Amino acid sequence: MLRAYRFRLYPTEAQKVLLGQHFGCCRFVYNRALSLKHETYRRDRTNLSQAAISAMLPGWKKEYPFLADVNAQSLQQTIKHLFDAYSQHFKHLADLPTYRSKHSPRQSFTVPQAYAFDVNRGTVKLPKIEAVKAVFHRQIVGVSRTLTVSRNSVGRYYISVLAKDDAELPCVSAPIRDQTVGIDLGLKQYATLSTGEIVDNPRYLKTSLQRLKVLQRRLSRKQRDRRTGTKPRSPWQNATGPLPINGATSCTSSLLDWYAKTKPSQWSRSVSPTWSKITRWPRPSRTPRGGCSSPFWNISADGPGKH
Repeated sequence: MLRAYRFRLYPTEAQKVLLGQHFGCCRFVYNRALSLKHETYRRDRTNLSQAAISAMLPGWKKEYPFLADVNAQSLQQTIKHLFDAYSQHFKHLADLPTYRSKHSPRQSFTVPQAYAFDVNRGTVKLPKIEAVKAVFHRQIVGVSRTLTVSRNSVGRYYISVLAKDDAELPCVSAPIRDQTVGIDLGLKQYATLSTGEIVDNPRYLKTSLQRLKVLQRRLSRKQRDRRTGTKPRSPWQNATGPLPINGATSCTSSLLDWYAKTKPSQWSRSVSPTWSKITRWPRPSRTPRGGCSSPFWNISADGPGKH
């Protein structure tokens, strides 16, 4: 059975440059092979095989000398990945392969051979790259088949080892009638079991709307504070968080709507749904109830209004 193991890499700055060259060269070969395959099919209506494109690699190395600085087997494995993607598409398991971008959040290349692990020293030896520091937090069981080096969007490096052990795939057993139940989800009834039991719909939304109606009535009867001139906020508004602090650029829409309704004369808002400018509203003379001393915001598509 095949198992995958993932470990964290800690390369040096010089090793990061070499890994970046491998990412770029494998991406270049993948895009060139995909483009060549498209052009050949449009021109001659013929499909290039994996062996035919792999035979072009020596010529590409002479035309582009930087391809000779990386592992040749990684470039061949990239072409294999391209044809595997086509196979998945023809089996209706994936979309057609597309061009790879250097701006993609994940970059990777595969090393099929000529790599070595040193668990005692915590390093992994890659072709044409010195020993890279790695953290082996678990033991690899079986014989390793391939190794894939990847980099995520935040710049962290990982290796994924595909190993094959002697274990067999677990067989799928037939369901036991006394310990198996079927569930059908619905709207009127939340769930209907195969045993005939019916679970009613709790209707949490209806209960919440009724509670909200009660809170809004209580809020409408409350008076403004004589000292600060502010109106108490309902519990559902308190759940959205405080007003934005100094230097913020956005706030919740519920608080904006509440301020627009309570103080329409001091509010400038465009009819357009797109608000292009956000300007700071002058700081109130006193701190409102709740200890929030942040400024309000005046939002308008034409800039700040004159008040």
